[in-house]
Amino acid sequence: MHSVALSGMLGTIHGDLRWIFGLVALLGIARAAYGLLRSAHYSHLDARLAFTYSMLLDLQALYGIGLILYLALGKFSLETTVNWIDWHPVWMLAAVAVGHLGSRWKSAPDRTRFQVQLAVYAASLVLIAVGVLASPLKSWT
Repeated sequence: MHSVALSGMLGTIHGDLRWIFGLVALLGIARAAYGLLRSAHYSHLDARLAFTYSMLLDLQALYGIGLILYLALGKFSLETTVNWIDWHPVWMLAAVAVGHLGSRWKSAPDRTRFQVQLAVYAASLVLIAVGVLASPLKSWT
């Protein structure tokens, strides 16, 4: 595959995946808020949403790392790539780490699990927003 096509493909997937990720995040936030307000049981659906959210974060990170490697090995030097991408990967990798913290409370009571998962969604989304603003494109589009 031609390197420009690879860059375009990685960039497109990395960019378009955010819509699926955003939908899962909104569903997860809604379910966690509903669970807290209604004192609901932490269901299999809630666990699947949390798992899907963290896996989509991982996929985003993998595509982002692929883009960094493409830039460092193909288009730019490593130094130029690091200067160009700035702090974006640092913030995003922090968001990935936070996105996985909910699994530490698997055996907690339902209310605690909802609270933790809501905090995980909120904190990771804040880190993502900062990371997007730290990107060289400084844009959601």
